[in-house]
Amino acid sequence: MKKSYKKVITYAAVVLAVILGCVMLYNHHPMQTVWLPKCMSYQLAGVYCPGCGNTRAVYSFLHGNIVTALRCNLLLLPLLICLAIMIIKPQMSRNRCFCWSITAAVIAFTILRNLPFFPFNWLIPPEVI
Repeated sequence: MKKSYKKVITYAAVVLAVILGCVMLYNHHPMQTVWLPKCMSYQLAGVYCPGCGNTRAVYSFLHGNIVTALRCNLLLLPLLICLAIMIIKPQMSRNRCFCWSITAAVIAFTILRNLPFFPFNWLIPPEVI
């Protein structure tokens, strides 16, 4: 099989997995589903990781609740935009400044969302959506 066919099959498999995941998540509320995994960093250490609230954010986004999605995890949308940029322009993933900027933003977000006072407590994902 040629390399280009393998690439197409890989992209098609990823797109299919994302679509199936979105369909599954659209039909199952994350707060009412026991089989969806809980955040291990929060369960074990009580620390909100950068991904805490992503499942609820994607669920809210799929149902058209953009504000709730951003409230669940403010970092999700910018990271999806960065991912799209890296897919469209693969050379960006080799740009050290771009990669270090994303890393710094994720670290800063993680630190800020774990500060227990205003305004940073707004970065904590809500318990109920």
